Amino acid sequence: DSSSALHYSHDLLLKFETLWPGVELAKSEPPTSAKQLCISSNIEPSLKWFMDSPEYRNWKDAYSPKLWLHGEHGDGKTVIMSYILKSLFRDTPHADKRDFASIFCSNSDSEEGVVASIAFQLLQNKGRSRALQTKFPILNIQSRNNGLLLWDLLTTLITAGPVTTFIIDGIDKLKPSVRSSFLDKFGGKASITTIGVRVLISSANDDDIQRALSHYQSIDRENERRGE
Repeated sequence: DSSSALHYSHDLLLKFETLWPGVELAKSEPPTSAKQLCISSNIEPSLKWFMDSPEYRNWKDAYSPKLWLHGEHGDGKTVIMSYILKSLFRDTPHADKRDFASIFCSNSDSEEGVVASIAFQLLQNKGRSRALQTKFPILNIQSRNNGLLLWDLLTTLITAGPVTTFIIDGIDKLKPSVRSSFLDKFGGKASITTIGVRVLISSANDDDIQRALSHYQSIDRENERRGE
């Protein structure tokens, strides 16, 4: 049941505290200001351009499961990402049935903190938790300071369930070395499951991110503002 999944997640958290002392999980919740805007009954019309766009519809229907929303700093991308996340929570109110994970990045996040946060969110799904106990038992993990172990864990979680949705906001806020390493590994690990993964990333239009996400469909927030 869901209590066993949560218990297993807690046990895994204790294991990770031993393996990576001091690693702080990246935030899975949006900033309070963005959450409050999403509660407003007047928010939907301002997001219609995005929700009705062919790029978003293709992403939602998994025809084109990788989408990059980019634009200038402070132009409302986090509000959009918060609204999409709110919709996912509304459609799946029970934590033990959720097949999505979200990250709202900050400059203080480490690569390990981002990956660990994603993994713990997916562990709340009891089906993935059961599969993980078989494929990736805690007691067989040797104590070693190796960040690749986190990626192995995430890969196992992705392949243990149905469609997995990732909402990653503000990846440009990560330190350049952190985001470069994360995007390189995330592309390699997540892309091994060509069926069953949806990724929505938002960021400023930095050159290194543009190169890393060149294979994603994209929506330019500034083009929308200019009416292009």
